[in-house]
Amino acid sequence: MASPGRVLVVVESPAKCRTIQKYLGPAYVVQASLGHVRDLPAKGKRGGPREELPGLDPRSGWAARWEVLDGKRDTVARLRKLAGRTRVVVLATDQDREGEAIAWHLSELLGGRRERFRRVTFNEITRSAIERAFARPRRIDGRLVDAQNARRFLDRVVGYRVSPLLGRRLGAGLSAGRVQSPALRLVVDREREIRAFKPQPYWEVVVAARSSAGELVELEVVDGDASAAAARASGDRALRFREEAAASRVVERVREAGRVVVRSVRSAEEVRKPPAPFTTSTLQQAASTRLKLGVAETMEVAQKLYEAGRITYMRTDSTALSAEAVEALRGEIAAKWGEEALPPVPVTHTSAAQAQEAHEAIRPADVARSVAGGSDVAERVYDLVRRRALASQMSDVVLRRTRVGAESAGVGLRTRGTVVARSGWYAAWPPDEEEERLLPPMEEGEEMAIEAVRPVRKRTKAPKHFTEASLVRELEKRGIGRPSTYAATLKTLALREYVVARRRDLLATEKGCSVVDWLGRAFPELLDYGFTARLEAQLDRIAAGGADWKRLLDVFDSGLRKRLSAAPGLAVEGVRA
Repeated sequence: MASPGRVLVVVESPAKCRTIQKYLGPAYVVQASLGHVRDLPAKGKRGGPREELPGLDPRSGWAARWEVLDGKRDTVARLRKLAGRTRVVVLATDQDREGEAIAWHLSELLGGRRERFRRVTFNEITRSAIERAFARPRRIDGRLVDAQNARRFLDRVVGYRVSPLLGRRLGAGLSAGRVQSPALRLVVDREREIRAFKPQPYWEVVVAARSSAGELVELEVVDGDASAAAARASGDRALRFREEAAASRVVERVREAGRVVVRSVRSAEEVRKPPAPFTTSTLQQAASTRLKLGVAETMEVAQKLYEAGRITYMRTDSTALSAEAVEALRGEIAAKWGEEALPPVPVTHTSAAQAQEAHEAIRPADVARSVAGGSDVAERVYDLVRRRALASQMSDVVLRRTRVGAESAGVGLRTRGTVVARSGWYAAWPPDEEEERLLPPMEEGEEMAIEAVRPVRKRTKAPKHFTEASLVRELEKRGIGRPSTYAATLKTLALREYVVARRRDLLATEKGCSVVDWLGRAFPELLDYGFTARLEAQLDRIAAGGADWKRLLDVFDSGLRKRLSAAPGLAVEGVRA
């Protein structure tokens, strides 16, 4: 980007400055804003009329009063001084909507003609990515800024209209939120489902028989007792007996027979397509299940890896990869596992409908750079990102699933097993589920001698508590919030003591249950999963230029105020905070 004199470049994080400065050279001065520089005020103006929504005036087209954040005045003063010495200011804040809004705030604070500001974004901190970005500067995208500001204003509307009333009803220090409240409802509903669950005992019958090849095979009874004491589960799952006596009668029948006859052997291939490279939410889920990391810690580590130039931008909902990245991944796969690990053409993955396809998935900036070794958390997260990106471009996994049907004294049995016929992408991304049993060769009509038969007492299981990973997965599936907000949402639920963590399980507290009950009576829209998801979709439309942000705020605020007029009279039950 040619321009006389030195050019001021503003990024968000100081960790990026040194690397970017090295790539750009002495004609540029690279400085950090340290994230957000201004926000809506926490309180109304001193001595002025009381503001229902500090800093916002819904009656004047949602005019906003922004204030420089505490602790950022020196940063803003420093940037203004530098901007005054340059003709061009490049705003290189992060590539998401939040980053676009930060760029807009900086342009407003630094002042001068609009034409002096350039906006650049990059997905990775490498020389080639920086040079490409600076070769194609653009203007600040007002639609993205409108969408981010609308999100911020919606949060203020909820925070200042609902939270104070919630505090007066249930106790100080409580809050409600567009994403926070439906997320809490998910945890509370699951908690109540678990508490209401009454486990029921049942019995299954397991048979151990010796195949003609001399290997021990374990089979389950799936049919054979027509009495009212037995209840068949769906499909061909093991038969459940409600009474031990019924299971014992089947045990005796099979034991007396002393043999099992194979009636059917069916094998079929199952092809497993490679998984998509990571988005924000799938990285959070994988780090939770495979590395036992919390969502917040995962995002902190990913941020550092991005700033160090090791991975691409970590806030994305797209599974797309650049042509350059695909070429590099395929080259690494061929070098490590051979040409047979590569599909004939590059693999493409379908993103969610609301994904921002201009972004890339999370991937290593340089796939040839392997893990340095050791148990460092950053290295383990990097290894996760690298292996998932490699797996996304590898050949299919081919499994051979075998189902064996058998019979003994009129009792139906079955067993099944899986053999990996072609490992494909398993080589880079092995499955984390338990391996299924391998079966010896068996043929129809083969007889196997019974070595043991026994009833096994079990109990029906309650639904599982949400973990951070499963809650993130459920929020994304329902379209509630966006992956970049989930860490903050989980943190708020814990800080408000609505949810506590026991080992990795999220448990709803009595306070959390009371908040959900009250909101359900006073402001049911805030707990309506569909309503919350529709709001997110409208914000996406604003970002794409297909919806009016002021109308969205007008409609939302009008409905909330109608609820407010009825809410004070609601009877409130439950534990006070």
